[in-house]
Amino acid sequence: VSLPPSCTCAPSRSALPSPGLEVSDTSRLAKLPFVLSLKKLMTRYRFAKKPNEHGVGAFRESGTLFIRVPKNATSSVCDLLYSDVQSTDLPGHQSAEFFRFAVPDVYANSVVCASIRNPRERFSSAFNYYKHSTTIPQARQLMDEELSFIETMDDFIAYLKAQPDLEATKIMRWHHFRRQVDFITAPNGQIIVDLLFAVEDPHDAIALLQKHSGFSGQLERKNTSTGDRTGDWPDF
Repeated sequence: VSLPPSCTCAPSRSALPSPGLEVSDTSRLAKLPFVLSLKKLMTRYRFAKKPNEHGVGAFRESGTLFIRVPKNATSSVCDLLYSDVQSTDLPGHQSAEFFRFAVPDVYANSVVCASIRNPRERFSSAFNYYKHSTTIPQARQLMDEELSFIETMDDFIAYLKAQPDLEATKIMRWHHFRRQVDFITAPNGQIIVDLLFAVEDPHDAIALLQKHSGFSGQLERKNTSTGDRTGDWPDF
């Protein structure tokens, strides 16, 4: 398939099977970009055992596996790709590596795609979501209690600059602040999705996926965040 200029084709997938995240091997936890608890690894294990209970059927039927990188218009894209399924019934913000491990048949037989976004815009959107819009009780508690002194983007960036270990900072361990690359690469850094497209210019990629899956409709923006997008940006 000839890809339009605004789309990027990832390198060929590795011929070697992924070792995934072995549930019994807790020594690997320290090597992950964002350390996962054993409880979360067990969730992955249960997902692998009964994937159809977790909304994977829509991926299998469409032949398209969309990786939901947070704050990258994922709800809008899901509504278009999987119109018969509520986006809340689909798997959440899981990485391509997660699906390669948990449902290898779906991963192997699908066009695996993801949307990417200008990192600063994505970071600003994540901050505004947590500050003003989140309905997640733990996130709301974090912002209203532990980080109540943070009011603006400048406050937030100053707080992050003062942290000795950015990845160990609680808020940076939430999915919305994880690096985009964590969602689209294997542990060795290899890109393991077939198609990447920019949130700012998704139309050619959507047309390509539409031709592949046969869905109809137009991409509509959902869950847009508003708020402060300024700030003295550091080099993260």
